[in-house]
Amino acid sequence: NSATIGIGEFVDKNLGSIIGIVAHAIVGTILAGSSIVIESEKQDGGVAVFKVDAEGASLHNASFNLYGSTGGRIDLGAIYGIVAGTNKNTLFYYDNKGQPSGVRTTGNRSITKISDLISGDEPNASFWLDMSGNAYLKGTGCY
Repeated sequence: NSATIGIGEFVDKNLGSIIGIVAHAIVGTILAGSSIVIESEKQDGGVAVFKVDAEGASLHNASFNLYGSTGGRIDLGAIYGIVAGTNKNTLFYYDNKGQPSGVRTTGNRSITKISDLISGDEPNASFWLDMSGNAYLKGTGCY
């Protein structure tokens, strides 16, 4: 009960009794298996799950974020869709747990659908494809 690493049988709240390794960190070069699942309890009580198996890779109950060294950001989320822009501090509104809750507009509003835009109030995003299939593009033209 007091070991910081253990090899053998243990009880997982989702899988029941299984044989494996219990440790705070496992360090190495390769993680291999027929199915790899990474679970994390969220601050709101939900569970985020990243899974890789023979069907592919999936991310449940979370968003996927790409950050560039020059401040660029692309977010994929099931609430607001695909959003891209250059400043993470003004691109989104954040909830009290630090998670994006909506796209920030130039009028300082938080919206989750492009159809909620009003005249003269643009999203701070350069590109946005919302969950309804609506698209917003900001730029200088096609080349």
